[in-house]
Amino acid sequence: MGEYRLTISDFDQGLNLDSRDALTYLHRGNAYNALGQHLLAIDDYNAALHLVPEGARSLAGRGNAFLQLEEYDQAILDYERAITLDAGYAESAGLRAALALAYQARGTFADEQGRYDDAIRDFDKAILLDPDLA
Repeated sequence: MGEYRLTISDFDQGLNLDSRDALTYLHRGNAYNALGQHLLAIDDYNAALHLVPEGARSLAGRGNAFLQLEEYDQAILDYERAITLDAGYAESAGLRAALALAYQARGTFADEQGRYDDAIRDFDKAILLDPDLA
C-alpha cells in the first residue's frame, strides 16, 4: 500500500506541472482505487474525462469505483460506454465480466427489495455476458 501512496505523490507533482494531463489523472485515480479511496478516484476519473471525454480507460476505472461503492446503475453506464468506445480495450481489460458482475450485484439488490422483475432482467443480462454466472 505504501507504494500507491508514493505513486500518488508522484502524480500530484506531475499535475502541479501540467494540470491538463488526462493520463496522470487516470493513473492517480487507479492508485486511489487500489487504496480503496473510491471517491477520490472518481474525482480523478471525472477530471480525466473532462479533458478526454471519450476515454474508455477512465470510464472503466470510474465504473470500478462505482461498483465498489455499490452504485450499480452508474457502474453499468460507465462499463457499457467504455465497451462501446473501445471494444479491443474492453476485451483485454475484462470489462464484459465486470459489467456482468455489476448486473448481478444490481439484480441481487433488486431481489432483496422485492423487485423481482428487475432482478430477473439483470440476472439474465449478467448470464448473457458471462455464462459462468449461471
